Amino acid sequence: MRMKKIIVIAVIIIALIAAISGYWILKTAKEVPKQELVIGISGRHVRLGPPPWGTGPWAGTPLIYESLFERTLDGEIKPLLATSWEISPDGKVYTFHLRRGVKFHDGTPFNASAVKFSFDYCMKREPSVGGAKTIEVVDDYTVKIILSRPNPLFFSQLNFYILSPTSVDENGEVVNPIGTGPFMHKEYVKDEYYVLVRNPEYWQEEVKLQKVTFKVIPDAHTRTLALEAGEVDMIGVDAASHIPAEDIPTLKDNPDIVLSEKIGWRSNVIQFNTEKAPFNDLIVRRAVCHAINKKAINELLGERGSVTDGPLLNNTEWFNPKIVDYYPYDPERAKNMLASAGWVDSDGDGILDKNGKPFKVTFVTAPVAPEWLKIAEVIQSQLRNVGIDVEIQQLEPGAQFAAIRKGQFDIAVKVYGTVGFPPIDFSPYLSASPDPWPPGRIIKNSTLDELIYAYQTSTNKTEMVKICHEIQEVIIKNAPILFHYIDYRIIAMNSKVKNFEPGTDWSSLRPLWKAYIEE
Repeated sequence: MRMKKIIVIAVIIIALIAAISGYWILKTAKEVPKQELVIGISGRHVRLGPPPWGTGPWAGTPLIYESLFERTLDGEIKPLLATSWEISPDGKVYTFHLRRGVKFHDGTPFNASAVKFSFDYCMKREPSVGGAKTIEVVDDYTVKIILSRPNPLFFSQLNFYILSPTSVDENGEVVNPIGTGPFMHKEYVKDEYYVLVRNPEYWQEEVKLQKVTFKVIPDAHTRTLALEAGEVDMIGVDAASHIPAEDIPTLKDNPDIVLSEKIGWRSNVIQFNTEKAPFNDLIVRRAVCHAINKKAINELLGERGSVTDGPLLNNTEWFNPKIVDYYPYDPERAKNMLASAGWVDSDGDGILDKNGKPFKVTFVTAPVAPEWLKIAEVIQSQLRNVGIDVEIQQLEPGAQFAAIRKGQFDIAVKVYGTVGFPPIDFSPYLSASPDPWPPGRIIKNSTLDELIYAYQTSTNKTEMVKICHEIQEVIIKNAPILFHYIDYRIIAMNSKVKNFEPGTDWSSLRPLWKAYIEE
């Protein structure tokens, strides 16, 4: 009997120990935060394959795919899938030495054949960008990219993403996104979500986040509310998912939310159609520049951007200080200039006319940034004050691009590439623009063309800076566009997201593989 009691007591003690252990195990498990991140996006730029050069990836692209090299926040070019490179004396051949031991997500090896495959994939979609002509495989871990001309902008223009040859179907289309990046494609439901999971065999240090879900929330203000409610952990990660200017002060005041540093990265411009009246007249274009009050635009931007006078940030030697305030706001001067060009209000209706035709123009915009429509309305009001009747036409981005390319506009709002990392690409300003963002020709100007070609083929930095100044001056004086503000890339995130500093331009989420969630 005594032995039975001892056994019963022992069983009870063991059960209690197991229960207590189980409790603490569960408690500890609950206290360990899930390494899962939810990001709110607009859903506009999502794509399976890497984009052609110049078209800009969606935010998840640099998490799945990687390039031969990358750019740091201070503009330095650093090795990534290439460990080193050499440039031939004539500037036409770039020889890349590739990283060994790297595998794609499906286990196939990263090598020179995969680099050539990816190069050819991009070339089919955007031929000869930056003077690239062909690629040669030297051996399993060496490739040569051959250019048709020297190109000092090579590292800005040809940073293409490497994908596995097993990614594509018989038609050459990506059906299964496979790269070498820190995250792997898991699931995509159009207009709902895109799920990535960590790459357990990533060639750099261990990826801490287990899962990243991109949740489609089309409305910008709704994305802000979702962040505040804890439904998503991060917003503002790509060009199509901007945080509205009016939401930023509220987010800044929220102790549970952290905002990234403001970094200028895109130049926003008002583009005139210089191919037809009334903006084929230089006097008219200059008059309109004087009629637009940039300070009023700045009030709309808040902390989302700042007004600018040119295509570069003014804290760099590449910026020409002579263009600062070249067109000060002066509506009376604008009216006088328009009168000298033959535009007068002959019938007293408040709208200028010339040869019986009223000064009525179409302003084409798109919902690319939350502020664009509001800015268009401000400019509409300002131009009405000098006698110009502006009709705003808001199109979807694709339709807007098509309208601009076909010349079916009078004024349009557009964006042009990275502003913070010179030397910048002036190709869109050539008379026969090869620019992949379909802007249509901005202006036909032989002087500007000669300067741009000289700039693009120079290998001397001092000479390039000098030519860059001259290019800016010619653009400003001919006024085919009006530079009006520079975008700040701002990402808002839950304060529990640690060790994440956004990357440059389109690759803002690239450093996410180092981040983790902390309770």
